[in-house]
Amino acid sequence: MSPTGWPLAWRFWPDYSSSGSRPPLQIIGEENPANPFCLGVILIKLGGSARARLRPAGLASAAITTAAATMLVPVIAVIFWPTDFSPGVVKVFLLNGVFAGMFVVSALLFRHAARRAAIVY
Repeated sequence: MSPTGWPLAWRFWPDYSSSGSRPPLQIIGEENPANPFCLGVILIKLGGSARARLRPAGLASAAITTAAATMLVPVIAVIFWPTDFSPGVVKVFLLNGVFAGMFVVSALLFRHAARRAAIVY
Protein backbone atom coordinates (compact mmCIF):
# COMPACT_ATOMS: atom_id res chain seq x y z
CA MET A 1 0.00 0.00 0.00
CA SER A 2 1.28 3.45 -0.81
CA PRO A 3 2.39 5.94 1.86
CA THR A 4 -0.88 7.80 1.27
CA GLY A 5 -2.98 4.66 1.64
CA TRP A 6 -1.93 3.64 5.16
CA PRO A 7 -2.95 6.86 6.94
CA LEU A 8 -6.20 7.02 4.98
CA ALA A 9 -6.96 3.39 5.78
CA TRP A 10 -6.34 3.98 9.48
CA ARG A 11 -8.34 7.21 9.37
CA PHE A 12 -11.36 5.20 8.20
CA TRP A 13 -10.81 2.57 10.91
CA PRO A 14 -13.29 4.05 13.45
CA ASP A 15 -15.96 4.01 10.73
CA TYR A 16 -15.59 0.27 10.12
CA SER A 17 -15.28 -0.70 13.76
CA SER A 18 -18.37 1.10 15.03
CA SER A 19 -21.43 -0.88 15.98
CA GLY A 20 -24.81 -0.33 14.35
CA SER A 21 -26.10 1.75 17.25
CA ARG A 22 -23.45 4.47 16.98
CA PRO A 23 -23.01 6.94 14.16
CA PRO A 24 -19.91 6.30 12.02
CA LEU A 25 -16.66 8.23 12.43
CA GLN A 26 -17.18 8.95 16.09
CA ILE A 27 -13.80 9.90 17.50
CA ILE A 28 -14.63 12.75 19.86
CA GLY A 29 -17.37 11.96 22.35
CA GLU A 30 -20.81 10.52 21.76
CA GLU A 31 -22.58 13.48 20.19
CA ASN A 32 -19.79 16.01 19.72
CA PRO A 33 -20.48 18.28 16.72
CA ALA A 34 -16.75 18.23 15.86
CA ASN A 35 -16.89 14.58 14.70
CA PRO A 36 -17.78 15.49 11.07
CA PHE A 37 -14.56 17.54 10.93
CA CYS A 38 -12.71 14.21 10.85
CA LEU A 39 -14.30 13.57 7.46
CA GLY A 40 -13.09 17.02 6.43
CA VAL A 41 -9.53 15.89 7.16
CA ILE A 42 -9.93 13.05 4.68
CA LEU A 43 -11.32 15.46 2.10
CA ILE A 44 -8.32 17.75 2.65
CA LYS A 45 -5.99 14.83 1.93
CA LEU A 46 -7.89 13.79 -1.19
CA GLY A 47 -8.04 17.38 -2.46
CA GLY A 48 -4.34 17.90 -1.79
CA SER A 49 -3.48 14.68 -3.57
CA ALA A 50 -5.54 15.69 -6.58
CA ARG A 51 -3.97 19.15 -6.61
CA ALA A 52 -0.50 17.59 -6.44
CA ARG A 53 -1.37 15.41 -9.44
CA LEU A 54 0.08 12.49 -7.51
CA ARG A 55 3.64 13.88 -7.71
CA PRO A 56 5.79 13.06 -4.67
CA ALA A 57 6.74 16.65 -3.77
CA GLY A 58 3.12 17.77 -3.86
CA LEU A 59 1.96 14.72 -1.95
CA ALA A 60 4.50 15.52 0.77
CA SER A 61 2.99 18.97 1.30
CA ALA A 62 -0.53 17.52 1.15
CA ALA A 63 0.41 15.00 3.86
CA ILE A 64 1.84 17.75 6.11
CA THR A 65 -1.30 19.83 5.61
CA THR A 66 -3.42 16.81 6.49
CA ALA A 67 -1.36 16.18 9.65
CA ALA A 68 -1.93 19.78 10.73
CA ALA A 69 -5.66 19.50 10.02
CA THR A 70 -5.79 16.22 11.97
CA MET A 71 -4.36 17.91 15.06
CA LEU A 72 -6.59 20.96 14.58
CA VAL A 73 -9.81 18.93 14.92
CA PRO A 74 -9.49 18.15 18.66
CA VAL A 75 -8.27 21.71 19.33
CA ILE A 76 -11.45 23.08 17.73
CA ALA A 77 -13.52 20.54 19.68
CA VAL A 78 -11.93 21.53 23.01
CA ILE A 79 -12.49 25.23 22.34
CA PHE A 80 -16.09 25.08 21.11
CA TRP A 81 -17.53 21.84 22.62
CA PRO A 82 -15.50 20.97 25.74
CA THR A 83 -18.25 19.05 27.53
CA ASP A 84 -18.47 15.91 25.35
CA PHE A 85 -15.17 14.04 25.36
CA SER A 86 -16.30 10.57 26.46
CA PRO A 87 -12.95 8.83 25.84
CA GLY A 88 -11.15 11.75 27.49
CA VAL A 89 -9.32 14.77 26.14
CA VAL A 90 -5.88 13.16 26.42
CA LYS A 91 -7.01 10.00 24.61
CA VAL A 92 -8.58 12.02 21.79
CA PHE A 93 -5.37 14.02 21.35
CA LEU A 94 -3.28 10.83 21.44
CA LEU A 95 -5.45 9.15 18.82
CA ASN A 96 -5.28 12.16 16.54
CA GLY A 97 -1.55 12.37 17.21
CA VAL A 98 -1.13 8.80 15.96
CA PHE A 99 -3.01 9.70 12.77
CA ALA A 100 -1.00 12.90 12.34
CA GLY A 101 2.21 10.94 12.90
CA MET A 102 1.31 8.57 10.09
CA PHE A 103 0.72 11.51 7.78
CA VAL A 104 4.09 13.02 8.76
CA VAL A 105 5.84 9.71 8.05
CA SER A 106 4.08 9.64 4.67
CA ALA A 107 5.28 13.17 3.99
CA LEU A 108 8.86 12.19 4.79
CA LEU A 109 8.63 9.20 2.48
CA PHE A 110 7.18 11.34 -0.31
CA ARG A 111 9.91 13.94 0.20
CA HIS A 112 12.53 11.21 -0.03
CA ALA A 113 10.91 9.90 -3.24
CA ALA A 114 10.84 13.40 -4.72
CA ARG A 115 14.56 13.87 -4.03
CA ARG A 116 15.40 10.48 -5.53
CA ALA A 117 13.34 11.27 -8.63
CA ALA A 118 15.17 14.59 -9.04
CA ILE A 119 18.53 12.85 -8.90
CA VAL A 120 17.57 10.12 -11.37
CA TYR A 121 16.28 12.49 -14.04
